Order: sequence, then structure tokens, then C-alpha cells
Amino acid sequence: MKKRLEGFIIIFVVFFVLGGLIYFSETGDIPYNARFSDYNNEYYVSLGGDDGNVGSVDSPFRTINYAVNQMSTSGGDVVYVRGGRYYEGVYDFVSGVDGNLNTLMAYNGEDVTLDGSQLVENWVEDESNIYRAPISYQSNLIFEGDDQLIDALEPDIGFFGDIESDPADVSKIVSSYFGQFSGEDLSGAILYLYYSYSETPYYMTQYTISDNGNNWVTLSGFNSSEYYFENNAYSFILKNHKSFVNEQDEYFVDDANSNVYLSSNSVPVNVYASKVNRALEFSAKQYITTSGFSVIKNNERGLHIGSGSHDIVVEEMYISDDSSQNVYISSSSDIELRDISLEKSDSYNIYTNDVTNLILEDFLIYGGKSSYAVFL
Repeated sequence: MKKRLEGFIIIFVVFFVLGGLIYFSETGDIPYNARFSDYNNEYYVSLGGDDGNVGSVDSPFRTINYAVNQMSTSGGDVVYVRGGRYYEGVYDFVSGVDGNLNTLMAYNGEDVTLDGSQLVENWVEDESNIYRAPISYQSNLIFEGDDQLIDALEPDIGFFGDIESDPADVSKIVSSYFGQFSGEDLSGAILYLYYSYSETPYYMTQYTISDNGNNWVTLSGFNSSEYYFENNAYSFILKNHKSFVNEQDEYFVDDANSNVYLSSNSVPVNVYASKVNRALEFSAKQYITTSGFSVIKNNERGLHIGSGSHDIVVEEMYISDDSSQNVYISSSSDIELRDISLEKSDSYNIYTNDVTNLILEDFLIYGGKSSYAVFL
């Protein structure tokens, strides 16, 4: 499988904490769910179950999201998930109470995966070695099996300069590179303009192409008088257009026409598109613990702990292949994350903002596509 080298990952940690406490540790601890030996109610989920069942070990539910919504508001309940791959997001948690948490966990160490993608079917050849399939939802990532494919862009590798403004038209920039698209309508494509002091881009703005000619593009909302091309280093890449699908395993999701395009030597099989925005979402939730899942292929993030949440414990998680952050925590308090592995995010692996009493323990961060792994 061809993959583009996105660049070396520089782990850059910014601590930004107002009136809070962050504890970073490498020491082990007793798993949080092991501190409880009895639960008020036990529910089970299995791939062979049905949400019309009673949720017992012999009559399990089918979906995790349905099961967590059955827990009691007085707390002390547990949902056990049997092994397998579940194509869903989980967000209908019922909060527990102080001293009596509700719990979601993999059953007896079985391998449980939350997969945010959906199989893409009904491929037809759109043109030579480019196939098209309908997709009725927004998707940010495309996969063959569990391997992430390549979001089509130009140039295919790296960045390049040699651009200038058109003094007769402040909305136009000129580059000989655009000549290769002569005769093609690039309207709707996105141009990302980078400014940098060195080969590493450090600042970016984006514009939509409204028109193009032999060696130029006109950008909506662009004013070339704000830039000084002759004295500074600029570079750009182009995305979001079918014309850029020209290398094996490159794709373009055409949201306007509900299609996905993929470059392939044969009819694509086993291709999946990210669909779920947030795999595990806690918004205004309290006194919940969850553990034991692999979380992959989400449109936004694998774990989201949002405004008003507190006393949330997450343990023993592998979170990967997210279009935004792997983990996002904001406007919450008393959050514990232990034994977490993070990998392959298009932004920060973990991002926090306005969090008090945050414990991060036993973290492995393999890095993402961006230059930043952690923002705290």
C-alpha cells in the first residue's frame, strides 16, 4: 500500500492551564474498574445480540450505545461488551453519582473495537483507473481495510514556491505550476497557502478557487496586497478536486455530489469511509468509567470529553486514525486517563482546554500527521 510521507513528527508540548492541576505519570495503578466488585445491574452486548433483548448474558443487546442508555441514574451499573468490531459511536451514557459510577468495559479482556467507518459499495469506473461510488454522508478519511488511503492533493509530495501576485487583480496568484491544469475547471478546489522562514511551513491560510487559467488561479476572499511574495517564502498545496486524483490509492470525497473517487488498478473492494464523528462522547456527563477498547477511523475524534463533564475515568484504550484529535477534553474537571495509546491524528493527538484536575498516566503517543502531538 502506497503511503505518503507526511513529515517527521515533532512532539511539541504546550502547557496552558488556568487554576487547574495536571498530573503526568508513568507509574502503574490498579485499574479503576477493578476497584469495584459488585454492580447493581449488569448488561451485556454482543454482535449476535438484539436491542430488543433484555440485555442479560444469555440475551444480550446488539449495540453499545443502546446498552449504556439503560443504566440507572442512581449509578452502580455496568455494561460488558463481548469481543468483536462494532461500527457505531457511543454517546447516550447515563451519568452515575458520587461514589457509585456507571461503567462500560470490555468483557473479561476480550478484544473490542469501536470502528467509526462504513463499507463503501457500488463502485463504477468513472474514467481510466479512477472509480466512483456513492456516499450519502460526510467523510473525511478513506481506508482499504484498516490502512488509511491518500487524500488527493497537488503536488503529491512536499511543498513548492515560485508564486507571485497579479498586480492587475488582487484576487489572483500566478504560478507556472497551474499550467498543467489548463482547460480544466478547478472551481471549488481549495488552495492552502503557507508562509515559512524555512522548509517547514509554519503558517497557513486557505482559499477556495473560483476561476483558473493557463498559469493562474483566482481565489475567493483573497487580497494579494496583504502578501509580499517577492520578499518572503511562500508555498502551497491544492486539495478537494477530482483532477488531483492521479496516483494509486488517492481519493477525493465530493460532498457536493455525494460521491467518492478512488484511483485504483481494479474495482475497489474492502474500502471504508469514516462516518462517526466521535466514537466515545461525554458531554455534560458525570461519574462514568470505561475501559478496554480499540477506537479507530472517526471523522473527528476517538474520545471527546466536553463541557460540564466531571469525574470521568478512561483506561486501557488504543485510539487511532482520527481526522481531528485522538483525544479532546474541554471545560471539564476531575478527568483521569490511564494506559492510553494514541496514533495517527490529522491534528493534535491530545488537546485540552480549561480542564481542572486532569490526570494523564501511562501514555504512549506515536504521533499524528501534524507537527504537534500534545496541547495541554
